[in-house]
Amino acid sequence: MLSTMSFMLGAVTLFGEASAGRTSSISQWGDNPSKLPAALVHTPNKIADKPAIILALHPCGVTGQMYSQMTPLNSYADTLRFCRPLPDV
Repeated sequence: MLSTMSFMLGAVTLFGEASAGRTSSISQWGDNPSKLPAALVHTPNKIADKPAIILALHPCGVTGQMYSQMTPLNSYADTLRFCRPLPDV
C-alpha cells in the first residue's frame, strides 16, 4: 500500500501541470505484483502552490471512474485547487 501511495503522490506531481483540469488514467507505475488496475488522477485547471492531495476511496462494487461521476469531488478539486487520486483497488 505504501508503494502505491508513493506512486500516486509522484503521479500527481508528474502529471499535475500536463493534465490540468482533467482526470487522467495511469496504468504503468513500476512494480505491480498484485496486478492492480489503472488509477485515475484528477488535477484542477490551476493547482495551488502547496496543493492538498485528497485520496478518494470508493465503496466496493464501484470503480474510481464511477465514484468520480457520482460525487462532486471534481468540482471541489477545481474550485479549491487540490489534486485527487482515485485508485481502483
